[in-house]
Amino acid sequence: MVPPKIFQTTRHDMGKLPEEVSFFSITPSNLVMSALKKAEDRDSYILRVYNPTDGPIRGNVHVYSEIRKAYVINLNEERQKEIAVDGGHNVHFDVGSNKIETLELIF
Repeated sequence: MVPPKIFQTTRHDMGKLPEEVSFFSITPSNLVMSALKKAEDRDSYILRVYNPTDGPIRGNVHVYSEIRKAYVINLNEERQKEIAVDGGHNVHFDVGSNKIETLELIF
């Protein structure tokens, strides 16, 4: 594990973030995020979610940064299909009952 580096900076008055913001969210709340990590061999991020319910769920990932592309991938991080990015910040996906879904997000 690499230890974090600490840097002192000057005051910044030109920031554009709102006073309150969520950088990452998954809905509905009954979807469980089980992993968020850097991809093994690409410059992208892997998100794994689990549906513990008895029925299918239509999920949404909202990210503050702009998402360029998104894919459904398997556990070996092999792309299965590209999925649409809504408004640059949302990805909608389906997760079957008691199933795991793995997504690749490219920023």
